This record gives sequence, C-alpha cells and structure tokens, in this order.
Amino acid sequence: MRPGDAVVIGAGTTTQALARQLVRLAELTVVTNSLLVAQVLARAHGVDVILPGGMLRGSIFALVGSAAEQGIAGLRVQRAFLSGNGLSAARGLSTPNAAVAAVDSAMAAIADEVVVVADHTKIGVDTMIQTVAPDHIAHVVTDRGADPDELAGLRAAGAEVHVATESTESTG
Repeated sequence: MRPGDAVVIGAGTTTQALARQLVRLAELTVVTNSLLVAQVLARAHGVDVILPGGMLRGSIFALVGSAAEQGIAGLRVQRAFLSGNGLSAARGLSTPNAAVAAVDSAMAAIADEVVVVADHTKIGVDTMIQTVAPDHIAHVVTDRGADPDELAGLRAAGAEVHVATESTESTG
C-alpha cells in the first residue's frame, strides 16, 4: 500500500490481525464494518477510519444490513481485504450468513482489487453463500498449512497466492 490509499477491511480475526500491521502506515483511509478493526486503528497516527453504519452482528462485532451496504456502495477504494468462512477454487470466498455475505459483496464491488486473507483452515471450505467469485480475487494470503491443490486452483482462476511464513489461526 502507498500513502494516501483507501482500502476496505472486512470483519474477522484474520482481518483484525492485518489491521495491527497497518497501524505502522501513514496516510491511509480504511473503510470497515468491523468494530474490532476500527478499535485497532482508532489511535493509529495518519489512519482515518470510516464506519458505514448498520445493525451490529454481535457474534463477530460487525455492522451488517442495508444501512451498511448503502454506506459502502458510494465509495471507491484501491483494495478490499476480506476474510470469510471458506475459500475454494471452485466457488471463491463464502460465508454462511446472508447479512455478512451482502456486506462482503458490497465491499468487493467498490475495490479495484480483492485480497482474501484466510488461514489454512478456511482453504478448500465452501459455505452456503458465495461473496466473491474466484475470478474476482486478485490475491490470496494464507499460511503454509493450506491445501496445495486448492492453492493451485486459485492460481489457475487468476489469483496471486502469497504464503505467509507464520501461521495465524482465526475464526472469521
């Protein structure tokens, strides 16, 4: 990322870990529906945080619903950093909750490129609602435990796959 960039960061513990890394960057605007991500970035110097509004889904500390979708829809960002409950080469990113899926899809729609951050436990998993099709994922960031066949399938769909050297377990 470059100074002055605008990004969107979805909900989840993996994206919360990403936000902890972003506090070192200056001049960044972050759009997020995650209260956990917003809390991490709240005191970061030079980082502006935009929360779209919506209904609080307490189980993941995220704003969802039509107000959240509308708050995101008119924006434009360079990158969307999203996580979900599953990522497969066949269907892309997915989640079992319709309200979460709608907001994740809205986030993907406003971004020039989509980056999926998912630990190995999510790779190869396909849950009920697709949020981002495999051919709309520009980058996948995962850990060494990820299924190599699934990663090969994601590469074949057009994603650049980045395998982190340290594993980070997450729940969302």
